[in-house]
This record gives sequence, structure tokens and C-alpha cells, in this order.
Amino acid sequence: MHFARTVVWAGALLLWLCGTAFAEAKVVVELKDASGKPADGEVSLYTKAGERVAGCKTAAGQCEMSNVAGGNYEVRVVPKSGAAPKPRSAMIPPEGRAKLIVSTGS
Repeated sequence: MHFARTVVWAGALLLWLCGTAFAEAKVVVELKDASGKPADGEVSLYTKAGERVAGCKTAAGQCEMSNVAGGNYEVRVVPKSGAAPKPRSAMIPPEGRAKLIVSTGS
């Protein structure tokens, strides 16, 4: 009986640790033009090693990226029209919801 209780507690602890270790954030993106109006394009997050980990295409200046692991990323924007702005960095929290406001630079 003691062994069975230990196995149940160990399983519960493992589930809790896995849920905590793999929490991810939802990133809500707003893309704006130089005048502050909604703009369309593609917004992507890259690691320092240059690996694309998430991205979305805006509609009316908004889109969402789900299941983004927390960390420091480079944000790259490819606007539907105009030149792309220089990449910038953004810190995404390990869980919850993050709002990312980006300008097309044109």
C-alpha cells in the first residue's frame, strides 16, 4: 500500500514538473506603419542562432503566435509594402500572454 501511494505521488509530481517546464506564451502582435495605422505583413521570431521559431501574417495589423517558449528573440518584419525595418529584440515571458507592437518603419 505504501508503494502504491509513493507511485501516485511520484506521477503527480512528474506531471506538475512537466507542466511547469513546458509552459508557453501566446504572443499577440500589432503591426503599425510609420503613421501608427494598422499595417499588414509577416512578423517572425528568431533565436540568436538564426532559427525561426514562430511567425504570423497580420490581417488589419494583427495576428497571434501560440505556444512560444519564453526567451529573448530577434523580431523580423516583412511588410506587405515598403522596406523591412531593422530586426529588434524582444523578451517573451515563459507563460501567459505577451503583446508585441511592431512598426514597419516606412
